[in-house]
Amino acid sequence: DACMCNPPFYDASERPRGRADWGEDAPRSAAVHTELFTPGGEVGFVSALIDESLFLGGAVGWYSSLVGRKASIEPLMNKLRRARVPQIRTAELAQGTTSRWVLAWSFDVVGDFTPSTAAPRCPGCEWRAGCE
Repeated sequence: DACMCNPPFYDASERPRGRADWGEDAPRSAAVHTELFTPGGEVGFVSALIDESLFLGGAVGWYSSLVGRKASIEPLMNKLRRARVPQIRTAELAQGTTSRWVLAWSFDVVGDFTPSTAAPRCPGCEWRAGCE
């Protein structure tokens, strides 16, 4: 089993960057307020997911979350390291001028998330096969 998350990126006190039209006017995004904003922003949301994963442990093979800000990766990885999570992986996803990151972790000390060596490496990313 796997858990995949696309969290809200912003804290309620933040204004999304590049969103001059935010406010009374309709945003350029189809997302509703609860899909964009959460207390503590993405670090708070993913931290809560990490806490839940500590409770569930190996009941789920891999946990993962999209991360919208590079600066959010370090505090989340530190939380996983402090909890002694044995497998932690990151990957950058880039399309044009937009980058996002994937943070994945597992409590399985035997299994590995290492891509198959038989599969060709996709140009421009850390993953193998299926993304070309």
